[in-house]
Amino acid sequence: MARHGTLGGVTVLDLVRALRQAGVQPTPLCRMVGLDVSSLEDPDARVATRTLTRLLALAEQRSRDPWIGLHVGERAEPRGPLLYLMLSSPRLVEGLERAGRFSGLAVDTLRLTVRTASQLASLIVEVEDPTLSASRQAMEYMLMAAVRGMRHALGGELRVQEVHFRHHRSGGHEQAERAFGCPVRFGQPDARIVFPSAALQTAPRFANRAIAGEIERFAIALSARLAPRETAADRVTQVVRELLAAGVRPDCERIAAKLGMSRRTLQRKLTEERTTFRALRDAALWKTVEALLSNPSVKIEAIALSVGFSDLAAFSKAFRRRRGLPPTHYRDALPLARGSFTEPRRRSTG
Repeated sequence: MARHGTLGGVTVLDLVRALRQAGVQPTPLCRMVGLDVSSLEDPDARVATRTLTRLLALAEQRSRDPWIGLHVGERAEPRGPLLYLMLSSPRLVEGLERAGRFSGLAVDTLRLTVRTASQLASLIVEVEDPTLSASRQAMEYMLMAAVRGMRHALGGELRVQEVHFRHHRSGGHEQAERAFGCPVRFGQPDARIVFPSAALQTAPRFANRAIAGEIERFAIALSARLAPRETAADRVTQVVRELLAAGVRPDCERIAAKLGMSRRTLQRKLTEERTTFRALRDAALWKTVEALLSNPSVKIEAIALSVGFSDLAAFSKAFRRRRGLPPTHYRDALPLARGSFTEPRRRSTG
């Protein structure tokens, strides 16, 4: 289930500094959202995502710049464990994998995934937070900052092929394409940065296994301090994913038994956490489906059966109801599935 998350203090401080570099005075804006900048250097400092999105919304109003998140991202100088892991890892792919493992230090609802196909690679940026994902300024800032971090790690030698966003933008996209230096697509299935897969094997400028190991140990310790108490919803989601991976369609009775409680007790705990078994199951199921659809070698019928549908027709009907288009069309719109980077054609879903 999507939840409201928090950001690391250093991550927010980087944004505050970038606002100043972009000519937006952050002090009165921070005061308006109740943000104590002096506390952000503390490694344990956390800031609610809604505070950051309000800060960017105020910056947009104050600057009258509809692309303020992007422009601030261009001036960002990212710091912290995720960047240092990328800088010190022997290859960029290892740095990105480590950054993905500890992405919660920056944003505790952030998921970073690297996927490759042929000569292209994608860093998929998934924010399981309705407040953050609904803010176009926040998402544009985050992806711009991520590109700057990757380029910094490689000494500027990263040719981004395309950048995708889930949200829509009307009018021209020249500002975004100038900033990223490549085509930028809006209204896409996910947020991603696409670049040559050869870059994954490139050694970052400060590659050093010993230093990378030390930073990883620090990240592990910091993650342990910040880890929230596991909820019933977290445990249900984990078991649902395990059953789906085994090709078993999960039901409440089975999950409750695996968690060592009755169905009624499980439902009561989930009600206390303001969610339901069905909501958690469906979220995990469709996340698994979308991940499998991104792999063109997996047949859609096999995906349908693996997540517990009786046949392809039932799966296609459910997918169309959820996404508004058939699974084949959804797969066609994914760049790594179709192998090209032209704008997907609009298709009738009737």
